[in-house]
Amino acid sequence: MIIGQNSTIRKMRPLAMILGVWRWLGLWRSLGVVLVLWLSVLLAIDALYPIDVRGYFLSALLILGYILPLLLAFDRQHRRRLIIAMLNVLFGWTIIGWFVLLFWSLLQDEQTAGGSTVG
Repeated sequence: MIIGQNSTIRKMRPLAMILGVWRWLGLWRSLGVVLVLWLSVLLAIDALYPIDVRGYFLSALLILGYILPLLLAFDRQHRRRLIIAMLNVLFGWTIIGWFVLLFWSLLQDEQTAGGSTVG
């Protein structure tokens, strides 16, 4: 079999496929899909084994709530998203810190707004 320059065979790695689907679905739909898949896995485990798995699903929801400011900052292409991510890890466990970071990630900065100032 001869492969020309125009017909190249690409092998996609699993992580690249997951990131491709993540980008195609968008952030919020991807999170919904991940939660539904996680719930279905937990329900399958619950059907096979007599253990209570409700705590695992609740923990997944709490973790998503904890990193919500980080997800919003990256979804909105916030200019300071890396600082928000670092501060979310350090101070997101405090209620006040989490609300401050959530408010900051929802603010629309000048770079993402596309506005220019004339001085």
